[in-house]
Amino acid sequence: AAFQPHLPGGVPLAIPLSWYVLVRLPVVLLRRHTWNLTTRSLLCGLFMAGTALLLDPLGQSIGLWHFAIQDGARLQVLNALGWGAVTVLMTAAYFYLGDSDQRRARPVEERLESMLLTMSAAFHALAIVAATNRFGNAWPLIASTALMLPCWWVWWRCRAVAIECR
Repeated sequence: AAFQPHLPGGVPLAIPLSWYVLVRLPVVLLRRHTWNLTTRSLLCGLFMAGTALLLDPLGQSIGLWHFAIQDGARLQVLNALGWGAVTVLMTAAYFYLGDSDQRRARPVEERLESMLLTMSAAFHALAIVAATNRFGNAWPLIASTALMLPCWWVWWRCRAVAIECR
């Protein structure tokens, strides 16, 4: 009920729009790296699994959604794996279909990427503070950060050397 309007089938419109925004971040962070499609897609999947480990407990704690069964950490991990698997498939298709022109960033894109990374890091930090305050349990926060960190590191490394990464 917290998310209106709904698409046919009862899925809130906010869900696919949120997925687009969330999945776009690791894609942008990895787009200039010359790793193969599988490696980049798996890193995107790890990033989204980390996102799930951070967002799902927060969303549940403030009543935005509830899982049908309560199984604590096990259910959170399974849900994060699901987020990761869906992301691997989505980003593999994206990287496969659009790989030819996505590695060269224009100056405007460089600035947008810097802003995107800064915003992501800031929101991640705020979410960690909120989750720590709400739960008093640091393991999902540590796991979330560990899963997201490789994408941020790859982007920073590529930006720092100012060439297509290899």
